[in-house]
Amino acid sequence: MRKRLSKFKYFKAELNMASPLQVEIYQNRRALAAGQEGDVYMLAKIVPSKELREFVSQNPRKVHMAFLLDVSASMCGEKIEAAKEAILRRFRNDLQDDDILSLVVFSTSAVVAINSATKKYAATEVESVIRSIDCGGSTSLYQALTMAVNLLSKTPPGYTRVMIVATDGRPTDVADPNQVLELTKLAREKYNIITFIYGIGEDYDPALCEEMAKIGGGRMRHVKGAKEIEGLTQAIVSAIKNIVIEKPTLKIETEVGTKLEEAFLIYPTLRVLDPGAATWDVGAVSARDVIIASFRATTYSKDEGRRKIATVSFGTATRPVEVEFVAAVSSDEQNPEVRLYHEVARVAVKILEKTKQGLSADEEFAALNRLLAEPVARSLMARDIYFAALAQRVLGTQSLDGKTRIDRLSNIGG
Repeated sequence: MRKRLSKFKYFKAELNMASPLQVEIYQNRRALAAGQEGDVYMLAKIVPSKELREFVSQNPRKVHMAFLLDVSASMCGEKIEAAKEAILRRFRNDLQDDDILSLVVFSTSAVVAINSATKKYAATEVESVIRSIDCGGSTSLYQALTMAVNLLSKTPPGYTRVMIVATDGRPTDVADPNQVLELTKLAREKYNIITFIYGIGEDYDPALCEEMAKIGGGRMRHVKGAKEIEGLTQAIVSAIKNIVIEKPTLKIETEVGTKLEEAFLIYPTLRVLDPGAATWDVGAVSARDVIIASFRATTYSKDEGRRKIATVSFGTATRPVEVEFVAAVSSDEQNPEVRLYHEVARVAVKILEKTKQGLSADEEFAALNRLLAEPVARSLMARDIYFAALAQRVLGTQSLDGKTRIDRLSNIGG
């Protein structure tokens, strides 16, 4: 990927190579006219270093993984059996001897079925308990979350704490779903617990599940059928074992005369970033993740000369963005690829939002096809695997059902 990107004519800077993260900033314009307001598009790419990836691969994190399994009546049959088998396989195949497994099952009420077990001491008991799980009743998700947070809060130091929620329904034990979100937020902020969600079938609350994952620093995945549970759990557990930063913060600080107008997170998840916030929790990052974010800012300087217009930060890694203000400047962009990245992200987000609202996104798909037909887009797709994957991923969702499209677009990184 480094070789591909080196072909771009962007401003590119790699932060201190001793850092576990490599931060690269690209911009569409190197120069603007002094005395006139102008737009600058910026692209931030953050990559865990090769040394960090190798270290994590050789020294996987210890994890305390709490599965919250919906065992309500609607889960009976193929769904519950597939979920039980997936949890057993993760315990047998993916967790190390010192990793911890907890299991909370919930229906009309919630029960701690497994309390902080390890393969070293409790493998037989864990299998027996999981095999014996039955289903029936309603969906007491809030009670299950409360129990899981209590268990995970007591985890010894040095462990990544994770909740994995699998549900096919809506919580029945709270009148206000915001209580579920507040508890998920407390878990992340106070106890550093990461929350992943599986929404199974067609009857769960997608907006609630998505917000839980966002607030909880994890991912939300749509499970269309029981057969998908195995592969999705395997992928998420693998990512969890390779987490390198549990609570990363992306930040852009603008200088006087510069205003951030738009911001999108593209990889590993696609979403709008509130430009008024200027600091965003992008969720837990694994050694396999690449973080790509796009920004549009307006900037102005009455005086000529080179000046810093913004600073992009990711954790402790920072990179300034500079522009040369001159008396006269060509209207041509030096690097239109950066703007194109932003425009494609904007259309993809519109498709995602319209789909969530149950509206047609035909106009947006048509606009995307026009963008991708431009020569600069065709060239960029041949040189940049991330842009090509973004374009192909979005186009590939046009014929999908709503929930599957939302899942594929939200999880651009896979």
